[in-house]
Amino acid sequence: MKTLAETIKSYEERLLKPDVRKSLEEVSKLLADDFYEIGKSGKTFTKSQVIESMQKESDDYSVSLSNFELRELDTDLLQATYKTTNHRTGISAIRSTLWRKNESGWQAIFHQGTPTPD
Repeated sequence: MKTLAETIKSYEERLLKPDVRKSLEEVSKLLADDFYEIGKSGKTFTKSQVIESMQKESDDYSVSLSNFELRELDTDLLQATYKTTNHRTGISAIRSTLWRKNESGWQAIFHQGTPTPD
């Protein structure tokens, strides 16, 4: 049986896979209806805007995840932090996602990625 950290890490990894990112059904399972994101531009995006953006991505989207950590903020609220590297652009980012447990299981409610200097 997977630990909670392994489960949440696997969800984060799924959200980085091109085939999952293009699947409305798969992304909808992982993102809560009230999900929002602060993009690297500083603009905020809703769940529907994020899904729309993912649908337009190229098929060569390739990002790896490292340095994963999970903190319990409350009984049903977790914070995942990790680093990603985009293999096409070489850009790395430190990312943070808040995960909330509800009747459907764990869903992301907030995400922010901050590009890091090389």
